[in-house]
Amino acid sequence: MNLKWIRHKGNHNNGQVLLEYVIMLLLLTVLSLSLLTLAGAFSKQGSRMIELISADFP
Repeated sequence: MNLKWIRHKGNHNNGQVLLEYVIMLLLLTVLSLSLLTLAGAFSKQGSRMIELISADFP
């Protein structure tokens, strides 16, 4: 009876490790996508500012 409890506990720990890996993978994916979105927004804003600064005045 004691061996069943140990085996069950080991399976629970393996499931917990898998769950932690999945959560970290999701968090890193969301972080990467948000950083790419911010980089895209800043590059568009930067190109607009460069066009305004380099505009020729008559």
